[in-house]
Amino acid sequence: MVSLIADDLSIELPIRCVYESPTVATLAQTLQVLKQAEGNPLSVLTDLTTLAIPQPPPMARQRTQLPLESPTAVFLTGATGFLGAFLLHELLQQTQAQVFCLVRANSRQEAFNRLQATFTKYGLPVANLARRAVPVPGNLSQPRLGLSETQFSRLADQVDVIYHSGATVNFVKPYSALEAENVLGTKAVLKLAGKGKLKPVNYISTVGVFGAIAYFTGQNTVYENDDLDLSRDFLCWDDGYAQSKWVAEKMLLVAKAQGLPIKVFRPGFIAGNSHTGATNLRDFLSRSLLGCIQLGAYPDLVNFKNQVVTVDYASQAILHISQQPEAIGGTFHITPWSSVHDFAWNDLFAWAQDYGYALQRLPYGRWKEQLSEHCRQAQDNVLYPLLPFFNETIYEQKLTILELYENTADFDCSHAIAALKGSGIQCPVVDRQMLFTYLDAFTEQQQLPQSPPLSLSA
Repeated sequence: MVSLIADDLSIELPIRCVYESPTVATLAQTLQVLKQAEGNPLSVLTDLTTLAIPQPPPMARQRTQLPLESPTAVFLTGATGFLGAFLLHELLQQTQAQVFCLVRANSRQEAFNRLQATFTKYGLPVANLARRAVPVPGNLSQPRLGLSETQFSRLADQVDVIYHSGATVNFVKPYSALEAENVLGTKAVLKLAGKGKLKPVNYISTVGVFGAIAYFTGQNTVYENDDLDLSRDFLCWDDGYAQSKWVAEKMLLVAKAQGLPIKVFRPGFIAGNSHTGATNLRDFLSRSLLGCIQLGAYPDLVNFKNQVVTVDYASQAILHISQQPEAIGGTFHITPWSSVHDFAWNDLFAWAQDYGYALQRLPYGRWKEQLSEHCRQAQDNVLYPLLPFFNETIYEQKLTILELYENTADFDCSHAIAALKGSGIQCPVVDRQMLFTYLDAFTEQQQLPQSPPLSLSA
């Protein structure tokens, strides 16, 4: 939140306005809108009830054999992301297909180097990359994924199945700053799927498309076949990432009705590898844990559940379900199997204290004040980029997004569990011992002190 004064009216300017108004002229226009609305941020929210949903490109009504279990060529976006990298690893391990990987790069060598660096960072074996991973330099935010007409057509003719995991995950930027990559990029992927032979699309979404549904409606359980429109009226209060994934899913529904074979996967928070502890240090959960340890305090959010699954489970489950013809058209929550598998926010920090870190539990308002003061003194706290997310009061000018989510809904995953029956794929319990595995990995990566401030016996 940025405080500005316009004609003697003090206006709290949401950070999204800075992204949406990058010039002095556009910022002045935004200030005028807010001034007329007496500073009410509702006037600049992204209202999904009035937003025009992009339409997927038309596709031929052809029918073809769908090589779901034994594809010869796969197209994957997001391979340099956390879940995307593990999906690529599973595709290389569980199939014989060549995997064409869209990577933001200027050359094939640069793209391959990025893939290799990602695998190395997460401790994944790089041996199969050179043999079966085909780097495709491009960009989700550009027309035709940044490819020429000829390249796009050739790719459409080659691949059999698509896994669309790529997206910009950002909890501060508004919808308008994420639309090109997260929405229009998905539209380009759908165009690729419908061009030439019909190709199944496995789309990686998020449970965030339902926003803070428990707060606004009282619905405490969300089912895999629940109507997406349940969250339309209040998702304007949420972050731009959730909004962009909601809009992309609405577009997928239209494409599905046109005959495109689509499966939608909605993961919760993705935690590290259950065996090695390899973790995405830039995601929300890791940042929260590391940042609170740096601060020495955490916010008391007693009813905030995390819907956490490990990255190895998520990637294995998605690949297995994606290979089942009967799953076409379905939506699958990649979430904890039961309350035994999930844990509350406060548990995370209680376990960190068991590991040896001294952490003070504070009321949310007091905690965010301490975090803001800490970041003013030293901007090396990993939560510094998320200060607007924690601080901006977006609903009735008194609640932040995190407070809206405190009474989190459960996300039923019955369809996913049924589809995994007999596969041997189990959902690991993220518990105290698992967190110790992650903290050990953080320490090895020099993200935490070599020794916690207290002994483990404390």
